[in-house]
Amino acid sequence: MVNFSKNWNDKLNWGLIPTVRLYTVPKLIYYTEIKGQPTQIQLNNKKVHNGYLWILKRMLLKNIPHYIKIADTGLTPPDFDKLMQKMYGAKPEWKGGDTSMLVLIFVRDFSPTQADSSKSVS
Repeated sequence: MVNFSKNWNDKLNWGLIPTVRLYTVPKLIYYTEIKGQPTQIQLNNKKVHNGYLWILKRMLLKNIPHYIKIADTGLTPPDFDKLMQKMYGAKPEWKGGDTSMLVLIFVRDFSPTQADSSKSVS
C-alpha cells in the first residue's frame, strides 16, 4: 500500500505515478518488499487504484532529475527542493541537497477487472 496526502499535479490519474519520499531504512525495506507486487494506491487512506511499484531508487535530493521533480509535484525544481525542506527539514535525516530520498514510480492497474479503473481522483 502507498498512501498520498495530496494528489499533486493530478498524478494519481496517470498510468505512471511518481513520488519522492524521505529515505529511512524501514521505508526502504517496506518498498523493497512490495516492489512488483499488487498493491493499493490510496489518497488520504482511501483506496483509489490498484497498481504496483515498478521503480525504487535511492538518490540524493540534489541528484534527482528535474523531470521527476516536476512530474511528482508540478513544481519547478527549486520549488520542489523548498517543498522537501518544508516537509522534511525538521527530521534528523535532513541534510539539504545531500538528503537521501527514495524515488518511486508506481504503475496503475487499468485492467477491466478493476472496478475503480475508470474513476478519476480529485
